[in-house]
Amino acid sequence: MAFMQISFYSKVLNMVTNMSAIIPEKSNGVGISRNEQRETTQWPVLYLLHGGSDDSSKWWRYTSIERYAAERNIAVIMPEAGQSGYVNMKYGPDYFTFISEEVPEMAHHIFHLSQKREETAICGVSMGGNGALKVGLKYPDRFSTIGVFSAGNKIAEKEFTTAQVPQEGIDYRRKRNIWIYGTNDLNSLIGNPEVDVFQMAKDAIDRGGPLPKIFSVLGHEDHNYSGVQLTRNFFESLPGNPFRFEHHEGSGKHEWAFWENWIEEFLDRAF
Repeated sequence: MAFMQISFYSKVLNMVTNMSAIIPEKSNGVGISRNEQRETTQWPVLYLLHGGSDDSSKWWRYTSIERYAAERNIAVIMPEAGQSGYVNMKYGPDYFTFISEEVPEMAHHIFHLSQKREETAICGVSMGGNGALKVGLKYPDRFSTIGVFSAGNKIAEKEFTTAQVPQEGIDYRRKRNIWIYGTNDLNSLIGNPEVDVFQMAKDAIDRGGPLPKIFSVLGHEDHNYSGVQLTRNFFESLPGNPFRFEHHEGSGKHEWAFWENWIEEFLDRAF
């Protein structure tokens, strides 16, 4: 496998940004020339999103994602999104457009990636899990599988208490909500098709066409355990389970040790 960190100018963000990439160098375990590889192989691709306090390096630094990708011969694209909430921010850049449109365009320009829906998936942890839901549900014709790790529909959840996170964490989230959404009353955004995951899911169903399956995981000791249950209940209540929603729980906190235990399981579902 080849690992790369790419710095490039984003027209959407109007600044230089980064993404990390894991790209196969062999096909089915047999070495081939780079020219032959580029002509004959289009790699299945996973877009892997980081959490709110992380960057594009965190997945490959804290998990064995490169080894798992090598075993399955898939490419992994890990873009950078700061503290954006993966939305077009009220007081900041258009990160949803960047992640959903510019990053795939740039990745396809640089690497020989498959454009088949059944060979394309998106996954994220915490804020990135919420972002994966937004992108995957907005473009269900592009993704076969969505991975949601310790995340849900953020705007439907209640504000954290000091029993869940320290006061400084609450204060920071309030400031971040203003940057991202322009309000601290996130419940007022319910029904907004740009940020409300539940509304996006309903709209995807109404439009018809293929729907991605959703693979959700959550630790029993996660500080947002009760909030994520709202998302679980929503998808499990949809008649006929149109997203083939699959939820798993186990012992663990909001931490990489827990997510490491589930990323390989997700890859087996997605590819």
